[in-house]
Amino acid sequence: MYKFRNYSLAALLFAVLTGCDGNNTNGFVGHWVEVPGTESKYLGASKPMTLDISYSENVFHIDESKNVLGKDFERKLEGRSESSTTLSALGGSLTMRLEDSKLFYNGRVLVKSP
Repeated sequence: MYKFRNYSLAALLFAVLTGCDGNNTNGFVGHWVEVPGTESKYLGASKPMTLDISYSENVFHIDESKNVLGKDFERKLEGRSESSTTLSALGGSLTMRLEDSKLFYNGRVLVKSP
């Protein structure tokens, strides 16, 4: 009887701990717009960079849109959460950091747009 109870408690504890992975995906998901005065002023951009980040099936889908030297540039990436504050793509060579409701990405600062 005691073994059954101990195994039951161990199974319950394992189930609770595996459900708490600490990777909060909700912080990254949304429409992000570059804060005026960051990287874009050095590249001659006529409009701010935007990121649209969604999450499905354990994958972040990142749609990047920016203007570089007067030309529009778009790319679609897939990423994963390294922690509750770090998102990576391209095998870890591209990272984004979430801090104080701001997204720091490649020398740029973005804020979530409503």
